[in-house]
Amino acid sequence: MKKKNIIQVGLALILCLLFAQAYAETGNLLTLVDFRRDCENQSVLINHPFYPDSLWNRWINEGSADIASYCIIEKLDTIQWVVGTMNYDLNNDFIALIALFPLKPFGKKTLNFIPAKDIGKLQELNPTEEPKDFWQSGKGRNATVGFYPPPVVIDTMLIIYGAEAEYMDSDADTTDIPYSYRPLIIDYVVWRALLRDGKRNTAVQYWGSYKERLEANLKFEQKRFDVLILPEEIKK
Repeated sequence: MKKKNIIQVGLALILCLLFAQAYAETGNLLTLVDFRRDCENQSVLINHPFYPDSLWNRWINEGSADIASYCIIEKLDTIQWVVGTMNYDLNNDFIALIALFPLKPFGKKTLNFIPAKDIGKLQELNPTEEPKDFWQSGKGRNATVGFYPPPVVIDTMLIIYGAEAEYMDSDADTTDIPYSYRPLIIDYVVWRALLRDGKRNTAVQYWGSYKERLEANLKFEQKRFDVLILPEEIKK
């Protein structure tokens, strides 16, 4: 076998091993009990009387919520304008607005995003005009999106937003955290567990790993998003 071919085979094997390792690391992290077992194993606190399942479950959900707060779970929603109605409620799992635009944007004017604190600065516009500005305030059950001036026509708007992670309660419950972020939940939980167990130095290492891996994933996602061409109507 030629040297060049040997190198190519070697590189292919390395890639296969890396892929297998990545899959092994995330492929089994599907249900709440999967996460709990991995956390117990890595922290060496298996069947510890002071670490009941309920405590592990709480930390796992807290880790999932922290990761989801970076808007890594994207969901779509639509709202239909009602003539004369300025504010509209959003979904209960809403964290932050990513984009908003008309489903049929042809011939429409661009909607300008403004901070909610600047609503009072809007100048009075002709009520017969379509909305020119929109804002978003609150999150979760208090999340709303508003348009100014109030719509004078019925229309449908598409919303892309960052959503909260689904809460896992039963052992068979699954997570909607993306695969590439699931191992970070383990780092977060083990950090909490070791800190509670008095192993501060090791806990700090897990916290550092959590933050570094989270930052690396977010940077990668940003590069991926940079290649997307979003509709011209999106304004943030």
